[in-house]
Amino acid sequence: MRVTDAPGAGPPLGAAAGAVVAGMIVALQLQSNAQLGIALDSALAAAVVAFASGAVVLGVVLLATGRWRRAAAIGGRHGGDHPQPWWLLGGATGGLYVAAGAAAAPVLGLTLLTLSLVAGQLSGSIVTDALGLSPQGRMRAGRIRVLSAAVGVLGVAIASGGQAITGEVGAPGWPVALAVAVVGACSTLGVAANGRLGVRLGEPLVAAFISVLVALVFSLALASAALLASGSGIRSPWDAPPLAWSGGALGALWLTASIGLVRRLGVLVLLVGALTGQLLGAVALDVAAPLGERTVDLPRLAGVAAMAVAVVLASVGSRFRS
Repeated sequence: MRVTDAPGAGPPLGAAAGAVVAGMIVALQLQSNAQLGIALDSALAAAVVAFASGAVVLGVVLLATGRWRRAAAIGGRHGGDHPQPWWLLGGATGGLYVAAGAAAAPVLGLTLLTLSLVAGQLSGSIVTDALGLSPQGRMRAGRIRVLSAAVGVLGVAIASGGQAITGEVGAPGWPVALAVAVVGACSTLGVAANGRLGVRLGEPLVAAFISVLVALVFSLALASAALLASGSGIRSPWDAPPLAWSGGALGALWLTASIGLVRRLGVLVLLVGALTGQLLGAVALDVAAPLGERTVDLPRLAGVAAMAVAVVLASVGSRFRS
C-alpha cells in the first residue's frame, strides 16, 4: 500500500476532534428538527423554520463581527476566479437533508436514521473525493474505502433486524431507510460545494450564511408546493418542546464548522470524525429521549458496532491506497 499524503502526514488532531464534536451537534439537530416536524405536522415546514432561524443567527453574527467585509475583500482579490453555480448545491442538499431527517426520525428512530445517513455519506464521499470536488482535490477510491461503505450498508441491515420495519405511521422502514441513505450520499456533494465556497470567500461564516439562504429558499419552495398540493395547513408550533427551536442555531454551527474543517481534512476524513460523533450522539439521545417508542435495542447496538468498523476503515482508507 502507498500513502496518499506526505510521509507521516495525517489529519490535524485538533481538527479531527472538532469534527467529532460537530457530529454530536448534528445528532442533536436531527432530534430538534424531528420534534419540530412532529409539532408542525410537516417536515418541510420544520426545515423552513430551522433555516430561517439559522439565517437570523448567522446574519446577526456577521453584522456584529464584520466578517462579510473580509470575505468581500478576499473575493475581490481572486480576480477572474469566478464562483461556480454548483457551489450553491450545498444549500439545496442541506435543505433536503434537514427535511428528510425530520420526516424519517419518527419512523426509524434517531439511531437507525443516523446509520442510514452514515451509510449514504460513506458511499457518497468516495464518489465526491474521486471526482475531486472537495477543496483538497482528487482522491482515488481504494479497496479499503469501498469496503468501508459496504460494511456501513451491512450495519444498517443489522440495525433493522434483517426485516422490514414498520414505523408508528405505518410506513415501511426499508424504503424510508434507503431514501435517507440516498439523501446522505447527496449531502457529501453539499459538503464539498460549501467547502469550495468557503475557500473562494476565505470566510466560513459568510459561506455558511449563503448556503443557509439557498437552503431556506429551496425548503420554502418545497413546503409551499406541498401545502398547495395537499390543501392542508400546519399545526400551531407553540406546543413544541424548547429543544425543537434550536435546530436552526445548531445547523448554522455545524455548517460553519464543516466549511472551516473540510479545508484541513477533506470530505472523507471530516465525515469520519463527524459520523463518529453523530453515532455516539444518536445512541445517547435514543436512550435519554427517544422519539416515539423506538429506542436502542441489541440489533441497533450491533449496527452501531458495525458502523464503527466502517468508520475506522474509511479513516484508514483515507490515508492509504490499496
